[in-house]
Amino acid sequence: LADMIAILRKGRGRAPGLFPVPPAWVGSALRAAGKHDVWERISTSLVADCSKLRAAGWQPPTDTPQALAQILTPPRP
Repeated sequence: LADMIAILRKGRGRAPGLFPVPPAWVGSALRAAGKHDVWERISTSLVADCSKLRAAGWQPPTDTPQALAQILTPPRP
């Protein structure tokens, strides 16, 4: 998740703006706030297995970091 945020911020020409926080602190804070479901979503792997798509012949048009940066990069006139 931190890598995704850093890539998106880089796409906007900004510094990552991140600082380390122990995952246990985030999990405890979210559980205390009644947001256990949010913690479950963000604390697990965000990597999808695309092996079946690749076996069917699909190839991604670009790599993930490049695609994330392009999302926020304004088009050039």
